[in-house]
Amino acid sequence: MHKTFKRSLLALSVMGALAASGTAYATNGYFSNAYSTSNLGLAGAGVAMPEDAMAASMNPAGMVDVGSQFDLSVGLFAPNRKYSTTGSPIPADAITGCGAACPVVLGGGATGNQSITSKTEQGDISGVFIIPGLGFNQMIGNDQAIGVSMYGNGGMNTKYKGGQATMPDGAGNAVLLPGTFGAGTTGVDLSQLFLNVSYSQKPTNNFSWGVSLIYAYQLFDAYGLGNFAGYSAHPQYVSNNGYDNSSGFGVNVGILYDFGPATLGVMYQPQITMSKFSQYKGLFADGGSFDIPATYAIGATFKNVGPGKLTAEVQQIDYSQVKALKNGVGPLLTSCTAGATGGTGSGCLGASNGAGFGWSDMTIYKIGYQWATSANWTWRVGYSHGNDPVPGGQDVLFNILAPGTIEDHLTFGFSKKLSPTSGFNFAAMYAPESKKSGTNPFSGNVQKVTVKMDQFQLQGGYTMRF
Repeated sequence: MHKTFKRSLLALSVMGALAASGTAYATNGYFSNAYSTSNLGLAGAGVAMPEDAMAASMNPAGMVDVGSQFDLSVGLFAPNRKYSTTGSPIPADAITGCGAACPVVLGGGATGNQSITSKTEQGDISGVFIIPGLGFNQMIGNDQAIGVSMYGNGGMNTKYKGGQATMPDGAGNAVLLPGTFGAGTTGVDLSQLFLNVSYSQKPTNNFSWGVSLIYAYQLFDAYGLGNFAGYSAHPQYVSNNGYDNSSGFGVNVGILYDFGPATLGVMYQPQITMSKFSQYKGLFADGGSFDIPATYAIGATFKNVGPGKLTAEVQQIDYSQVKALKNGVGPLLTSCTAGATGGTGSGCLGASNGAGFGWSDMTIYKIGYQWATSANWTWRVGYSHGNDPVPGGQDVLFNILAPGTIEDHLTFGFSKKLSPTSGFNFAAMYAPESKKSGTNPFSGNVQKVTVKMDQFQLQGGYTMRF
């Protein structure tokens, strides 16, 4: 027990160090497709196939089946985000009803054409994010387990340098200003970190259940959006206020049932109510509210399929529960009156029914296959597909900031035993480019806007059993 206690302290210390690094990435909307290295190799499928001490991130019932172990992983994630505009811009001073506060068209000159690729805080060349993960599980006898894990639930990051916007200057003139929305370098940075404390029990040989208490912490920053202040209920809290944080508590519950040739898994994580982003109460609907939507999944693992196991699942993410995600640009155009000192109306940014990204709920289908070629080598492949939540039409404009358009993931991975009690895990993921096009409502819906993204990820992990 003394050695186990020391390992627990080590695990918690490493968690604290990793927490400072944060994460910012988007795969399924802004949720991660997988949390552990093993399940990344299976395209995120894991609700019915617990593999390591990160199992509670998908289904806490699986923790009692993985035994006492410690898992540490580090991923390198490279998303390529970009937007482009085409279409001859209408002069800003010719748009009636826009007022002096709103951006009108992206780009300028005779065509309004421009294409901008997002650059990251880590550097304009690399564009690589570090994704940490850590799990610790301790068996209590043969039929109970307690665990602690820390992982990035997801996030979103864009940073557009350059670009131009044609805008009215308040005196009846059209002016060309630098930046995507005419206020310089433009982007957002959202990171969500989960600390998960779980308990699981196996009351019978073929049934287990588990529950996790989740502490959720998120950071957010936005810049280059100052020209939307005239459409905000709180114009001083729209942009360039630095990082703000938010937190809340949630739960995750799950079950596993072994039918013999197959195992069924079910999990449910209700919506997590988060404290509001006070520094961005003029950007997100309902005064800075940005809760974490509910997610639930059902899956099955089929044993003895050829030389290995086949696992498949369906996951649902209810983005429509969160106003800042659900509401599109429509309320801004129909229920908000812009002014030099801010907007009035329920559809203004930051108001009770304020405009947002217009995201829909997302359903993701995942399938993975795992097999062993020896006692020391295990191999994995996977594929997932989901409907991207980004809408078309005029809502594409705001999704320049959050181009969560990815639909497909192709994955590969392996595990290599280093000793009877330790091992190395590896996974790679490629998400092909997916894009969505629409129109810019501030140009009279003449200008075409397209957002697109593709992704790469490499992840390695270390497992220690005791």
